[in-house]
Amino acid sequence: MAQEKDRQHLQDLAHKWLKGTITPSEQQEFDHWFSQLEDDPIYIPSNLANSSKAMRRAILIRVYKEAGIRQKSLINSKMGKFAAVAAMLLLIGGFAFYFFGKQKHSTIKRTVVQANKILPGGNKAVLVLADGQAIHLDSSKNTIVINNESVRYDDGSLVGKAKWKDHLNKMDLNPRSCSTIFTPKGGQYHIILPDSSAVWLNASSKLTYSNYFSVDNRELILEGEAYFEVKHGKKPFIVKTNAQEVYVLSTDFNISAYEDEEETRTTLVHGKVKVHPKNKPIEESDLLLPDQQAVLSHGNLITKSINVKQEISWKSGIFDFTGMGLPQVLHNLKRWYDLKITYQGSIPQMRFWGHISMQNNLDQVLKILESAQVKFRMGPDRQLMIINDGKGG
Repeated sequence: MAQEKDRQHLQDLAHKWLKGTITPSEQQEFDHWFSQLEDDPIYIPSNLANSSKAMRRAILIRVYKEAGIRQKSLINSKMGKFAAVAAMLLLIGGFAFYFFGKQKHSTIKRTVVQANKILPGGNKAVLVLADGQAIHLDSSKNTIVINNESVRYDDGSLVGKAKWKDHLNKMDLNPRSCSTIFTPKGGQYHIILPDSSAVWLNASSKLTYSNYFSVDNRELILEGEAYFEVKHGKKPFIVKTNAQEVYVLSTDFNISAYEDEEETRTTLVHGKVKVHPKNKPIEESDLLLPDQQAVLSHGNLITKSINVKQEISWKSGIFDFTGMGLPQVLHNLKRWYDLKITYQGSIPQMRFWGHISMQNNLDQVLKILESAQVKFRMGPDRQLMIINDGKGG
């Protein structure tokens, strides 16, 4: 009986979603249910490839099948109500991508200028030493190993042509001296710390470490996003951001603390971490368990369970847009492809579900927008304008 009640509730949500009458809380519930389908993808037979109508119908049938709704009722009595709803499947680089949203039926003219020349990001970072030396890290490599006397690539070769003697002298004069690693937009780098802990630094991020970082002094300062695999130690491993401090002993976790975002997200993969907002007493820290995320916004800390795989997909070179609205999708693309995003008119309301490789050129990724019938213009200086002129999309 309870199962039947759940099915009926899900069916009601699906109807509201299709008609556009779903509330924000109901939308969140429906999104959570739909995200559970990602490990069991919708199968579209190859003979449907030439029929977008059949593709939409097949995907909708799958959604309703999961909700326990009979296909017969969908085909016979519901299809008329679904005319304004599209569900499209796009294959890019071997990845299945699903889009759901209200669409018009008019033809769109799209202008894409030089998007095929905009390459994806890669191994790009700058190391600034205590004496001010700036070293551009080798883009043909992806890992540096830091010790107290030098920094080397993981093949043992010395990083850059730094004057390491000057660097060591600066350290001797200032025991509090620090070095910093910057990644630009479209850059990532892998870092092995002196205690053998590992950091994956995402695009447009900054990691500052003490030149006396050791098993007895394990503090870092982060701006941006990084994934950490922390080796066990007697002293806590501490990551400080502008708004919080995270204390760990041995664990894997991700922190997203970009200055252009209102919230700081700490996501735990394994182990335990304690998240302490800087504006609160230490007693008001939150202890995270695996598959939980602490979201700090305007001084308020909220802990929730999430899809960890999606949050850390960037570490594996994948964009996971499951359940994301258009602004979130564009925000990810902006940081990786070094774009400037502007809007003409209101922001189109739609959601995306799917995965795509971060190694695609921009023109390949923009096919996602084309499939969703989003009007856009790619201009000079990496400017991507999203256009909503009310004339159809």
